[in-house]
Amino acid sequence: MSKEQERRASKRISTGIIVISQDESTKTNNDYCDTCKGLGRFLCCDSCPRAFHFSCVEPPIDIGDLEKMENWYCNVCRCEK
Repeated sequence: MSKEQERRASKRISTGIIVISQDESTKTNNDYCDTCKGLGRFLCCDSCPRAFHFSCVEPPIDIGDLEKMENWYCNVCRCEK
């Protein structure tokens, strides 16, 4: 995985509180899964504070697929756009 792919993948993964957004500034996402309310490692929406376990998001996402994504939006934000 290249440095750029690692950077893109890591900006979407959160272990709780702060993630790096597309413009490299910090934003706060929820520190719990918006589906099951559990703690852990999350996929964070690039548009809102929602965060999800990789297995709780619909459809589930494999962590290896993150390097192919530019941005990721939760289903609520996708519907609003």
